[in-house]
Amino acid sequence: TAHPPVNPGQFSIDYRLRYVGNQLQNGVLAEEVYSVGGNPPLNPDVVSPLTTGSAFYHAVALRFSVADRFTFRLSVDNLFDRKPPPSVTGSADQNQGGYDVVGRYLSAGITARF
Repeated sequence: TAHPPVNPGQFSIDYRLRYVGNQLQNGVLAEEVYSVGGNPPLNPDVVSPLTTGSAFYHAVALRFSVADRFTFRLSVDNLFDRKPPPSVTGSADQNQGGYDVVGRYLSAGITARF
């Protein structure tokens, strides 16, 4: 994750980059597709494609302060609405090892200091 903030006065921008590396498909054991302990793979054709592929996820947050009393926030996670890879069952399930299963997510907020 990288997130260099930009803060010129009352306005700030925060950018985050998250990388999820290539993984075996959900439910596939390493012993099934790779040689382990000198033994051949148990089931090298268990699923195709074998791996999920890697992904980059981008997020941006904007903040604006007014009179040291109010702060307005707007953020977007998964900016480009990158979908998770399909699982072994062919669906984008909830257990995807770090992949974003929600899709693009918007949030906004206000903080008031009294």
